[in-house]
Amino acid sequence: MPIRRTVLRTEIHDLGHICLYREDLQAITKAVGELGQLSIVGEGFTLDTPEDFDQLADEDKDERIASLVISAKKSNSSTQIEVELSPRLSRITVTEPDITAAGICANIQGICRARLRRMSRRPSTKATSRRKISAPAWLIALIALLATPVALYMTLGQHQLTSTQLFWVTASCASLGVIIGAVVGSNALFRRSAILINALQADRPTFLKRKRDDIWIAIVSFLAGVVVTLVVTLMTAK
Repeated sequence: MPIRRTVLRTEIHDLGHICLYREDLQAITKAVGELGQLSIVGEGFTLDTPEDFDQLADEDKDERIASLVISAKKSNSSTQIEVELSPRLSRITVTEPDITAAGICANIQGICRARLRRMSRRPSTKATSRRKISAPAWLIALIALLATPVALYMTLGQHQLTSTQLFWVTASCASLGVIIGAVVGSNALFRRSAILINALQADRPTFLKRKRDDIWIAIVSFLAGVVVTLVVTLMTAK
């Protein structure tokens, strides 16, 4: 007598904090559609095929999609895949997974992994993971570390601030910089899980890509100015 399960097996895969464009949404819907009858439900609309995203873009002036649920169920089986994309979460739910569903899930994870937003940790499959301090945290800490002695020397130098006091104030400001950078770069705060843009990525360059050179020039100029100011101040004080 065959065994009948009363509780279906379910796997949930976090996709991280991602930004998906039209080509990504179409690729994900095509992948999900390989399992069975495709369902695409958004906030205020439903689509039948991946190509319908093109028509949606022509009819809707707003390129942003608030939320999206893409699902499919295997015929004559309990196997189902549901991809939920919204500001609150981005995940894949697989019910009664099999080899086909596992392959589709891996394909979707690969698409989303390439769209992880900057300052975002890669989604971890482990129960616990160590939170690493992001690059912006180190940058903020470096700026605080370099700028604090200069500011203190120029404003409080006449009061002969002791080296011990200067060390502790600088260390405190650098630590505060690390904390602020870690909070800003954290996935848990201030960041939406999924940003959905119904436009081709080639037509929507990101702010960092458009301003990358200007940002680096500003950072280098600031650090160089801090060093020069410190040297000139020390030389003129003698």
